[in-house]
Amino acid sequence: MTCNRPIVCTDVGDVRWLFGNEKGFFITSYSKTELASKIIEAISFSETKGRERLTKLNLDSRAIAKRIIKLYQSI
Repeated sequence: MTCNRPIVCTDVGDVRWLFGNEKGFFITSYSKTELASKIIEAISFSETKGRERLTKLNLDSRAIAKRIIKLYQSI
């Protein structure tokens, strides 16, 4: 996501929340056929707004670094 590239991922954990409704992120089942189809879609997709999405969710490197520092300071 940080590199603003398309992603193909199975529907696990919090990927639906993480990807949101952004274009260029493809969630698939464990079906080989569907996975292959989503990979083909992703290859033809140029760029995403993954970095913006991570920043919006406070998951960018600066926000994470601040959380880690705060955690260490609290210990």
